[in-house]
Amino acid sequence: MRGGVSLATADLTVGMIIALAYRLVDADRYTRAGHFKQEQTLALMGVGCPEKTVGLIGLGAVAQYMVPRLRALEMKIIYTKRNRLPLAQEDELGVEWTPHLDDVLRRSDFVCVACDYNPSTHQLIGMREFALMRPTAYFINTARGRIVDEPEMIRVLQNGTIAGAALDVYWNEPPETHDPHVPDALCKMDNVILAPHNGGATWTVRGTRMASVARNMIRVMNDERPPGLLNPEIYE
Repeated sequence: MRGGVSLATADLTVGMIIALAYRLVDADRYTRAGHFKQEQTLALMGVGCPEKTVGLIGLGAVAQYMVPRLRALEMKIIYTKRNRLPLAQEDELGVEWTPHLDDVLRRSDFVCVACDYNPSTHQLIGMREFALMRPTAYFINTARGRIVDEPEMIRVLQNGTIAGAALDVYWNEPPETHDPHVPDALCKMDNVILAPHNGGATWTVRGTRMASVARNMIRVMNDERPPGLLNPEIYE
């Protein structure tokens, strides 16, 4: 299946950007509370998407699926990555590279974490990095929770250092911990959108994964070696 989890996660991330830009979750709460006035309120003014800058921390499979969707929204895209893409690929995608994470943080209206989690990215984003962002900027993380210092992120969201956030991943979730937990402080904030690590949650993606598991179980029962085996020593 084209894209699989990467494509589904890209779509979720872009959806979060749109939701923040147009305050869709706020608008839902506002309307449900009986405040509907049909364009007669300034309580739900959003920043919108056209001409805004999205800063991508990383440009792997997920982010590369995001790029054409963001460009369709008339957004400018900058990215930082340890290994820069070839110039021809940058031109094709329509993205601008900067070697400095600080530059992405300062220039972006929406900062998206789109890199792998490893020792070099552990707590990559903390108080210093959030302080570089614009007070009108939004932070989106659909990569891994431990790339971000979660308590410091909570503090900057509480004190208005940044405008808000959208999160699909958290510090306390598998495989790092066995007890998934979202801090109460995040759950109480109106300027934060929360999702339950839902990036690949489509019928097509999950169905394809389950079918793959079933096929591999049959291979094992038939004493065949399944592809992608993580412990090949059992066959040695």
